[in-house]
Amino acid sequence: MIAARNHPINCGLATSEFSRAFAKQRVADRAFDIEAVEIKRVTSLGTVSQATVKDRVFTRQSSAGYVTDFRVNRVIRVPEYYQPIEFTSSNAGVLADPPLSGPQAGIAQYQGDGSCRLFAIARNGEVASVAATARSENPSDVDTPSGWSTDSLAKHLIDQIDSRLTGQRTVFSRQDGTTFTRNPQCWAAGIDLTCASPWNSTGGLQRGGTLISPRHVLFVKHSNFHPAVNATIKFVTQGNEVVSRTLAAIATHPEYVPHYPDIVVGVLDSDVPESITFAEVLPADWADYLPSVSALNPIPVLRLNQTERASVAEFRGATGTFSLQFPQTNQAFYETIVTGDSGNPVFLVLNGKPVLLGLFTFGGPGGGTFLAAHVSAVNAMMSSLGGGYSITVADLSTFPNYGD
Repeated sequence: MIAARNHPINCGLATSEFSRAFAKQRVADRAFDIEAVEIKRVTSLGTVSQATVKDRVFTRQSSAGYVTDFRVNRVIRVPEYYQPIEFTSSNAGVLADPPLSGPQAGIAQYQGDGSCRLFAIARNGEVASVAATARSENPSDVDTPSGWSTDSLAKHLIDQIDSRLTGQRTVFSRQDGTTFTRNPQCWAAGIDLTCASPWNSTGGLQRGGTLISPRHVLFVKHSNFHPAVNATIKFVTQGNEVVSRTLAAIATHPEYVPHYPDIVVGVLDSDVPESITFAEVLPADWADYLPSVSALNPIPVLRLNQTERASVAEFRGATGTFSLQFPQTNQAFYETIVTGDSGNPVFLVLNGKPVLLGLFTFGGPGGGTFLAAHVSAVNAMMSSLGGGYSITVADLSTFPNYGD
C-alpha cells in the first residue's frame, strides 16, 4: 500500500500565520464578508438628458440598452486583517473574474444572462461568496452618475483631495523619534496634520493617537493597542517643532466588546500649544449633507499609517462603523492597511483641514468605529478624565442640506 501524499485533511484554518495553530472556524468567527453592488452599463445609447437628484448629477438615457456589472467589495470583520484576496466568478460565461487592480478593479463584468456566485478567497484559505444575477435590458431608462452638484459638500470634499494628488506620500522626510521634518513634497503637505501623533514611548511609530481637543487624544482599544499611562506622546508643528506631553490617564468606551466601539480616550498632563491643531468631527446630521455617498458613489479620504504615509481610499458611508474601499480613481496613491497601522486616523478634508472619521480597526482598504456616531459617549469619557473640553463638530452650514 502506498501512503497518500498531498491530500489535505480539513482540519480548519490556521488561526495565526506564524503559530500554525489550527481550529475549525465558526461562521461567527469569519474574518470578512463579501458584497456585490449592481452597476448598469449602457450598451446602446438612448435619448440623453441631464438629471440632478439631491447632490448627484446623472446622465439619463431614455430607451437605452444596458447590462449589469457588479462591484465586489470585501467587508472586514476582524481587526488587523490584511490577507491578500482574490476575486473569482463561478461562471465566467455570466460574470468575468473581477480584477484586483486597474480602472476596472473590483468590477465583475457582464458576459451573459444568468446567475452565478462571486467568491473572495484569502491567502489563508478562507472563502466568502455572494450570489449575483446578471441580465441585459433593452429598451430601458438608465441613470449613470456623471458628477456632483457644484455647490455640494461631496464635490468640495472630492476636490480638496483630488486637486492635491501629485508628489510623494511620505509625510516626514525625517522621523527618528527625536527629530521630525515635514516633507514639502508630500501631496498632503498643505493640510494641517499636526493633530496626528507620529511617535509615543510605548509603541514608537505604532499605537498612534489623534488629538480631538487641546488635551484629549483618541486611540483604539483592541489588543490594547494604545500607549500606556505615563507614556510620552509627541506631536509636530507645521514648522517641525516637537511638542511632548505625558499621557496622564485613559478611559475605554463603556460599551466596548471586541472589537466595537473601538475607542480609548486619553488625557494629557497639559494642553498642547495653538501650533498643534486638534481634529474636528462630523456632526450627527452629516448624512443630510452627503445623501448620495455609497459604494457606487464614494468620496476620497486621507489615511495615515504607522510610518506616516498619506494615502487615499474611498468612503462609502457609515453607521456605527465606517468602511473604506479600493479607490475607483487615483489608485497610485492607495496603500493596503496592515498589522501595526491600527489606531491611525482617517480624514475627510474640509477647507484644507482634516475632519476625523475614525481610527483603523480593520485592514485592507480599512475600517473602524465611526466617531460621529459616538460623540456623546466620547464627550462623557472626556468629561470623566477632566481637562474641560468636548469634541468640536465641523461646521457644514455653508453647504446645501438635503435632509427631508
